[in-house]
Amino acid sequence: MWLFSFIIYSYYQFKIMEKMHETIPEIEKAILVRAFLKGDDRDETLELLDELELLANTAGAEVVEKIYQEIPSFSPATLIGKGKLQEIKEFAISENIHLVIFDNELSPIQM
Repeated sequence: MWLFSFIIYSYYQFKIMEKMHETIPEIEKAILVRAFLKGDDRDETLELLDELELLANTAGAEVVEKIYQEIPSFSPATLIGKGKLQEIKEFAISENIHLVIFDNELSPIQM
């Protein structure tokens, strides 16, 4: 009798396992961006981007590219220059990246 019970139990375990599948979370690829004003310390900007990369990795993102731009003043419309923004957009599309993280505070219009 115990053999029959074991076979029935094994059969149901198999059916349950058959319906289950392993879900592997997809790693989100990311671009990190930081703008800094002329006269600001470039080394500090690079350190801040490295710190942001660690935070992004901890959150499960894979940082593909780190971009920084020295600008005379922040653009009210786009934060960085339109050319750099277009460059980021084209790179994101070509590499199928859906996550761009700015290390600057963005206004609602810049989002």
